[in-house]
Amino acid sequence: MIELFNNKILFIAGISLLSIIVYKYITRRSKEDIAIENEYNEVLNSEKYRVKGQF
Repeated sequence: MIELFNNKILFIAGISLLSIIVYKYITRRSKEDIAIENEYNEVLNSEKYRVKGQF
């Protein structure tokens, strides 16, 4: 009975560890993505492209 209980705990721990690794892999962002996002935000918030006379 104790062996079965230990196996369940190890199985649950292994599955949760694997799911954490998969989640981190899916949601990771590369440096290129971060650079593109920063450049996009810089252009979006710049004064050069702002419409004059509004607000």
